[in-house]
Amino acid sequence: MSEQEETPLNTELGRLDKFVDAAPRHDYTIDQTKQQLCRQLPNGQQQCIHLNLECKSLDELESGV
Repeated sequence: MSEQEETPLNTELGRLDKFVDAAPRHDYTIDQTKQQLCRQLPNGQQQCIHLNLECKSLDELESGV
C-alpha cells in the first residue's frame, strides 16, 4: 500500500477531519469570510479552526472552473 503524497490540500483536509472527528456530534458552522470552521460547544461557546482552503460556488464546481 502506497502512502498518499502530502500536499497542502491533503494537510488541510487532514486537519479538518481531525477537528470534526474530535466531536462529531456537535453542530458546525462554516465562516467563508474568515475561512474557518467552528464547533458549537454545549456551554454556548465556539471552538474554531482556520483552514487554508479555496471556496468555490456550486456553479464553478458544476462547470469545472
